Amino acid sequence: SAYEELLRLIRTLPKEDAVDLFHQIRTRGDIRAILSQVRDSNLLLQLHLVPETRLRYELPYSREMPALLLTSGSPYLYSMVYKATSQPILQSRETTATECQHREFPAEQTSSKYQTQYVKPYYAAVFVEPQLENARPLKWTTVSKDNELMRDLLAAYFTHEYHLFLVFQKEYFLEDIGNTKIVKEAAQCCSALLVNATLAYACCCSTKIPNRFRYWDPKGLSYCFLAEAKRI
Repeated sequence: SAYEELLRLIRTLPKEDAVDLFHQIRTRGDIRAILSQVRDSNLLLQLHLVPETRLRYELPYSREMPALLLTSGSPYLYSMVYKATSQPILQSRETTATECQHREFPAEQTSSKYQTQYVKPYYAAVFVEPQLENARPLKWTTVSKDNELMRDLLAAYFTHEYHLFLVFQKEYFLEDIGNTKIVKEAAQCCSALLVNATLAYACCCSTKIPNRFRYWDPKGLSYCFLAEAKRI
Protein backbone atom coordinates (compact mmCIF):
# COMPACT_ATOMS: atom_id res chain seq x y z
CA SER A 1 0.00 0.00 0.00
CA ALA A 2 0.97 3.67 -0.17
CA TYR A 3 1.59 3.82 3.58
CA GLU A 4 3.86 0.78 3.51
CA GLU A 5 5.87 2.33 0.69
CA LEU A 6 6.06 5.60 2.62
CA LEU A 7 7.37 3.80 5.72
CA ARG A 8 9.94 1.96 3.60
CA LEU A 9 11.18 5.25 2.13
CA ILE A 10 11.53 6.83 5.57
CA ARG A 11 13.62 3.86 6.67
CA THR A 12 15.86 3.67 3.59
CA LEU A 13 16.30 7.28 2.45
CA PRO A 14 19.29 9.32 3.66
CA LYS A 15 18.63 11.24 6.88
CA GLU A 16 18.23 14.64 5.19
CA ASP A 17 15.81 13.26 2.59
CA ALA A 18 13.84 11.39 5.26
CA VAL A 19 13.48 14.57 7.35
CA ASP A 20 12.35 16.50 4.27
CA LEU A 21 9.82 13.76 3.51
CA PHE A 22 8.53 13.96 7.09
CA HIS A 23 8.02 17.73 6.76
CA GLN A 24 6.11 17.23 3.51
CA ILE A 25 3.78 14.77 5.23
CA ARG A 26 3.05 17.29 7.98
CA THR A 27 2.45 20.22 5.62
CA ARG A 28 0.74 18.57 2.64
CA GLY A 29 -0.85 15.38 3.89
CA ASP A 30 -1.54 13.93 0.43
CA ILE A 31 0.43 10.68 0.64
CA ARG A 32 0.02 9.64 -3.00
CA ALA A 33 1.13 13.03 -4.30
CA ILE A 34 4.17 12.98 -2.02
CA LEU A 35 5.14 9.47 -3.15
CA SER A 36 4.75 10.49 -6.78
CA GLN A 37 7.03 13.49 -6.24
CA VAL A 38 9.67 11.33 -4.52
CA ARG A 39 9.63 8.79 -7.36
CA ASP A 40 9.87 11.45 -10.07
CA SER A 41 12.82 13.15 -8.38
CA ASN A 42 14.79 9.92 -7.87
CA LEU A 43 16.42 8.52 -11.00
CA LEU A 44 16.83 5.05 -9.49
CA LEU A 45 13.18 4.88 -8.48
CA GLN A 46 12.15 5.94 -11.97
CA LEU A 47 13.49 2.63 -13.28
CA HIS A 48 10.72 0.89 -11.33
CA LEU A 49 7.88 3.13 -12.53
CA VAL A 50 5.02 1.57 -14.46
CA PRO A 51 2.72 3.39 -16.92
CA GLU A 52 -0.24 5.16 -15.35
CA THR A 53 -3.37 3.09 -16.00
CA ARG A 54 -6.00 5.08 -14.13
CA LEU A 55 -8.44 7.37 -15.89
CA ARG A 56 -6.96 10.82 -15.43
CA TYR A 57 -9.78 13.07 -16.65
CA GLU A 58 -12.40 14.31 -14.20
CA LEU A 59 -15.46 16.51 -14.34
CA PRO A 60 -14.77 20.16 -13.44
CA TYR A 61 -14.86 21.02 -9.73
CA SER A 62 -16.06 17.58 -8.60
CA ARG A 63 -14.98 13.95 -8.79
CA GLU A 64 -18.47 12.62 -8.07
CA MET A 65 -21.76 12.62 -9.93
CA PRO A 66 -24.20 15.23 -8.54
CA ALA A 67 -26.82 13.68 -6.25
CA LEU A 68 -29.67 14.91 -8.46
CA LEU A 69 -28.33 12.99 -11.44
CA LEU A 70 -27.93 9.80 -9.39
CA THR A 71 -31.72 9.53 -9.11
CA SER A 72 -32.48 10.53 -12.69
CA GLY A 73 -32.61 6.98 -14.08
CA SER A 74 -30.05 7.88 -16.72
CA PRO A 75 -28.66 4.90 -18.71
CA TYR A 76 -25.18 6.33 -18.06
CA LEU A 77 -25.47 5.26 -14.40
CA TYR A 78 -25.55 1.62 -15.56
CA SER A 79 -22.74 1.92 -18.08
CA MET A 80 -19.34 0.31 -17.73
CA VAL A 81 -17.54 3.66 -17.83
CA TYR A 82 -19.48 5.11 -14.89
CA LYS A 83 -19.09 1.99 -12.76
CA ALA A 84 -15.38 1.72 -13.48
CA THR A 85 -14.64 5.33 -12.57
CA SER A 86 -16.99 5.59 -9.58
CA GLN A 87 -16.33 2.33 -7.75
CA PRO A 88 -12.72 3.19 -6.66
CA ILE A 89 -13.95 6.53 -5.30
CA LEU A 90 -16.69 4.89 -3.28
CA GLN A 91 -14.31 2.30 -1.90
CA SER A 92 -11.62 4.84 -0.97
CA ARG A 93 -13.70 6.93 1.42
CA GLU A 94 -15.89 6.21 4.42
CA THR A 95 -19.63 6.27 3.81
CA THR A 96 -22.67 5.79 5.96
CA ALA A 97 -24.70 2.60 5.79
CA THR A 98 -27.55 4.41 4.04
CA GLU A 99 -25.23 5.87 1.42
CA CYS A 100 -23.53 2.51 0.80
CA GLN A 101 -26.88 0.84 0.33
CA HIS A 102 -27.98 3.54 -2.08
CA ARG A 103 -24.84 3.91 -4.19
CA GLU A 104 -22.45 0.94 -3.81
CA PHE A 105 -22.29 -1.47 -6.73
CA PRO A 106 -22.61 -5.26 -6.39
CA ALA A 107 -19.41 -7.28 -6.00
CA GLU A 108 -19.79 -8.89 -9.40
CA GLN A 109 -19.72 -5.44 -11.03
CA THR A 110 -16.52 -4.16 -9.44
CA SER A 111 -13.75 -2.80 -11.63
CA SER A 112 -11.69 -6.01 -11.33
CA LYS A 113 -14.24 -7.69 -13.60
CA TYR A 114 -14.19 -5.06 -16.31
CA GLN A 115 -12.44 -5.51 -19.60
CA THR A 116 -9.06 -3.80 -19.59
CA GLN A 117 -9.55 -2.05 -22.91
CA TYR A 118 -12.51 -0.10 -21.50
CA VAL A 119 -11.14 1.04 -18.14
CA LYS A 120 -7.52 1.91 -18.94
CA PRO A 121 -6.51 5.03 -20.88
CA TYR A 122 -5.27 4.61 -24.43
CA TYR A 123 -1.82 6.03 -23.72
CA ALA A 124 -1.08 3.02 -21.47
CA ALA A 125 -1.67 0.52 -24.29
CA VAL A 126 1.22 -1.59 -25.56
CA PHE A 127 1.22 -3.10 -29.03
CA VAL A 128 1.74 -6.88 -28.84
CA GLU A 129 2.59 -8.70 -32.06
CA PRO A 130 4.96 -11.73 -32.03
CA GLN A 131 5.90 -11.18 -35.67
CA LEU A 132 7.15 -7.67 -34.90
CA GLU A 133 9.88 -9.11 -32.66
CA ASN A 134 11.37 -10.82 -35.73
CA ALA A 135 11.15 -7.75 -37.96
CA ARG A 136 14.43 -6.61 -39.53
CA PRO A 137 13.77 -3.14 -40.99
CA LEU A 138 17.54 -2.66 -41.36
CA LYS A 139 17.41 -4.88 -44.43
CA TRP A 140 15.03 -2.49 -46.17
CA THR A 141 16.45 0.95 -45.36
CA THR A 142 19.80 2.72 -45.22
CA VAL A 143 18.61 5.55 -42.96
CA SER A 144 19.09 3.82 -39.61
CA LYS A 145 21.07 0.85 -38.31
CA ASP A 146 19.00 0.50 -35.13
CA ASN A 147 16.56 -2.38 -35.58
CA GLU A 148 15.16 -1.94 -32.07
CA LEU A 149 14.30 1.71 -32.66
CA MET A 150 12.63 0.95 -35.98
CA ARG A 151 10.60 -1.85 -34.39
CA ASP A 152 9.43 0.65 -31.77
CA LEU A 153 8.46 3.05 -34.56
CA LEU A 154 6.45 0.34 -36.29
CA ALA A 155 4.75 -0.55 -33.00
CA ALA A 156 3.73 3.10 -32.55
CA TYR A 157 2.41 3.22 -36.10
CA PHE A 158 0.33 0.04 -35.69
CA THR A 159 -1.02 1.31 -32.37
CA HIS A 160 -2.09 4.80 -33.42
CA GLU A 161 -2.44 5.08 -37.20
CA TYR A 162 -2.67 1.71 -38.94
CA HIS A 163 -6.35 1.13 -38.15
CA LEU A 164 -7.25 4.55 -39.61
CA PHE A 165 -5.61 4.04 -43.02
CA LEU A 166 -5.35 0.37 -44.05
CA VAL A 167 -2.94 0.72 -46.95
CA PHE A 168 -1.42 -2.76 -46.54
CA GLN A 169 -2.03 -6.05 -44.75
CA LYS A 170 -0.15 -6.03 -41.45
CA GLU A 171 0.42 -9.79 -41.06
CA TYR A 172 1.84 -10.28 -44.56
CA PHE A 173 3.93 -7.12 -44.25
CA LEU A 174 5.52 -8.29 -40.97
CA GLU A 175 6.03 -11.77 -42.36
CA ASP A 176 8.07 -10.42 -45.27
CA ILE A 177 9.99 -7.80 -43.28
CA GLY A 178 11.04 -10.46 -40.77
CA ASN A 179 11.99 -13.14 -43.31
CA THR A 180 15.79 -13.17 -43.42
CA LYS A 181 15.91 -15.69 -46.26
CA ILE A 182 13.72 -13.84 -48.71
CA VAL A 183 15.26 -11.72 -51.46
CA LYS A 184 13.98 -8.14 -51.37
CA GLU A 185 13.02 -8.19 -55.02
CA ALA A 186 10.98 -11.38 -54.48
CA ALA A 187 8.92 -10.07 -51.55
CA GLN A 188 5.27 -9.62 -52.49
CA CYS A 189 3.95 -7.70 -49.48
CA CYS A 190 6.97 -5.61 -48.49
CA SER A 191 9.35 -3.28 -50.29
CA ALA A 192 12.00 -0.71 -49.45
CA LEU A 193 9.62 2.04 -50.61
CA LEU A 194 6.83 0.81 -48.31
CA VAL A 195 9.14 0.35 -45.31
CA ASN A 196 10.71 3.81 -45.59
CA ALA A 197 7.36 5.52 -46.15
CA THR A 198 5.83 3.69 -43.19
CA LEU A 199 8.76 4.53 -40.93
CA ALA A 200 8.55 8.19 -41.98
CA TYR A 201 4.90 8.25 -40.94
CA ALA A 202 5.68 6.26 -37.77
CA CYS A 203 8.13 8.93 -36.60
CA CYS A 204 5.15 11.25 -36.15
CA CYS A 205 3.45 8.68 -33.89
CA SER A 206 6.29 7.77 -31.55
CA THR A 207 7.04 9.73 -28.39
CA LYS A 208 10.64 8.49 -28.58
CA ILE A 209 11.36 10.88 -31.46
CA PRO A 210 12.21 14.38 -30.15
CA ASN A 211 10.53 17.24 -32.04
CA ARG A 212 8.68 14.73 -34.19
CA PHE A 213 6.37 17.47 -35.46
CA ARG A 214 9.31 19.03 -37.37
CA TYR A 215 8.80 16.96 -40.49
CA TRP A 216 10.53 19.67 -42.54
CA ASP A 217 13.82 19.41 -40.61
CA PRO A 218 16.47 17.73 -42.85
CA LYS A 219 18.16 16.35 -39.74
CA GLY A 220 14.98 14.73 -38.48
CA LEU A 221 14.47 10.99 -38.79
CA SER A 222 11.07 11.40 -40.41
CA TYR A 223 12.54 13.64 -43.12
CA CYS A 224 15.35 11.17 -43.80
CA PHE A 225 12.99 8.20 -44.16
CA LEU A 226 10.73 10.20 -46.47
CA ALA A 227 13.69 11.36 -48.57
CA GLU A 228 14.83 7.75 -48.89
CA ALA A 229 11.35 6.70 -50.00
CA LYS A 230 11.28 9.47 -52.63
CA ARG A 231 14.73 8.48 -53.86
CA ILE A 232 13.56 4.91 -54.41
